[in-house]
Amino acid sequence: MQNVFIKYINNCYSKYDVVKFDDLDKLKKSYYQTSKTQKLLFLYPLVKYIVRDDQVYVEAELADIIYNNDNLNQIKDNRIAQVLSMIQKTLLWAKKLNKPIVQTTLYFWISDRIPWYSDIDIKFPIYVFATPKNKNFILFPDNSFECMTIDEKYNGSCYDWEQTKAIIINKSNKVKFMEKTNKIFFKGTSTSSKNTQIRENLYTLSKSSKYLDIRLDGWYAYIGMDNFCEYKFLLNLPGNYPWSNRFKYLFLMKSIVINVDVESEDMKTHIIDQEWISFINIIVKPDTHYINLKFKYYYNNDKNKNYEQCIEILNQLEDIYKSNTEKYTNMIENGYHAVSELTNNNIYEYIYECMIKNSSIKFI
Repeated sequence: MQNVFIKYINNCYSKYDVVKFDDLDKLKKSYYQTSKTQKLLFLYPLVKYIVRDDQVYVEAELADIIYNNDNLNQIKDNRIAQVLSMIQKTLLWAKKLNKPIVQTTLYFWISDRIPWYSDIDIKFPIYVFATPKNKNFILFPDNSFECMTIDEKYNGSCYDWEQTKAIIINKSNKVKFMEKTNKIFFKGTSTSSKNTQIRENLYTLSKSSKYLDIRLDGWYAYIGMDNFCEYKFLLNLPGNYPWSNRFKYLFLMKSIVINVDVESEDMKTHIIDQEWISFINIIVKPDTHYINLKFKYYYNNDKNKNYEQCIEILNQLEDIYKSNTEKYTNMIENGYHAVSELTNNNIYEYIYECMIKNSSIKFI
């Protein structure tokens, strides 16, 4: 597994040699030009994690005020502190193994999206939770690896990756595949209404379906994600941005995982964003670990096109449902083993290798 991670890291950093802080200044200026209210109301997403003298220091900016380790709790975005915790645990992991701690600064775009500015991905190493496949932003384990809430939606006790994994596996081991509800299941919220509308359209279409169970009641009828294992088919749908942190957990449930990717094209500029990937996509691949369907989304186009795309997805889902599930046995096992073997230590080693590679770059 670590060889796969190192290969990915090396490939990302092969695009850089000398990088310029001037490009970060231009990114910031462009970001604030998109909305005059951004500077006053929202965190500037680019956060610095500074590794010095075996410690990690944070710098985050909101309304021209720089926040650090001492006052991060004043910023209402727990992801900053959760990423900090992962990096701190990485240093502890490295010290236990007597590995050298390098001095470096990781630049992290704390957001569900990427910074869209002038090829910044090939000009400066920026870490993200998810990225279009054709961009060179560097993937970092999303914050739910550090803090996943199972008891309540975005509330309650935090469980790290291994704790969450144990809860889900314990539940899934109690449910035999042939005893699972024979439906394609998705539960979430209505978060794609401003773009693909895939959640909303599939929800409407599912009302007349005998095999599709789409629920968008996540805010008021919450159930723990470990209960998803009671269904034979688990669907992963794009939301506000075309990725989700739930994807990795579905592989632990010993069900057939169906993912819907989105390729986006701006009809004015014809710029294409390929399907989005997150950290788990480094180790899982379509057709080997899961079934992958593709949704083509066009910006600045008739919304009826979205509905037509949803009908195509619906037809593909029906074909999958009616097929012989025995042919997916290896896929279920492949996905389960690939993801269940991922440990916290693997995650810390990945972050450590990122720090090592980042420290070799010349910043001017």
